[in-house]
Amino acid sequence: MQLDEENKRWMRLAGISEVTGLPNRVMLSRVLLPGAFKQALAQKAPIGCIFLSPDGLREINGRFGRAKGDAVLKNFSNVLKKLLRKGERLCHLDSVNFAVVVPQMSVRQLQKRAESIHKDLTSRRFDLEGNALSFKINVGVASVEHPQGGSPKALQDGLLSRSIHALDVAKTQGNHIKVSPES
Repeated sequence: MQLDEENKRWMRLAGISEVTGLPNRVMLSRVLLPGAFKQALAQKAPIGCIFLSPDGLREINGRFGRAKGDAVLKNFSNVLKKLLRKGERLCHLDSVNFAVVVPQMSVRQLQKRAESIHKDLTSRRFDLEGNALSFKINVGVASVEHPQGGSPKALQDGLLSRSIHALDVAKTQGNHIKVSPES
């Protein structure tokens, strides 16, 4: 048991979600976003994040048990992976929160991309022991359209902060997409 817990701790430290196998929050903030910002700065191109959180997924653990909840979470992440376009990177931040790093899109394009993902996910049914589950999806969107100006770290931190805030606002409104203005 102790060895299993130690292995899980190292997986989190290594930056990979043990449930989905996707990069986690640590990998996003320490590797993926810095690399994406470096590329965006070199190309003077925009960069954005779409944060997603399905409503009701967390309750599955309490109702059906953690193993079933993890299976649905993994299925959800696999569907998200299939929705990715070239250059987009998916992360499993924690619990039921995901992020998609999207290069080279204006905030309007990013909003349309988020709407497309939202529409696809809310129209899907996810299987749990023969039951078809559907989820409301909360989405927070933020971008940096002109990445020159300011330190890359400050721009990255601002993007993460605005993405999280937009997702939090979307969660309070329920099944909603919130776009954060660039500051």
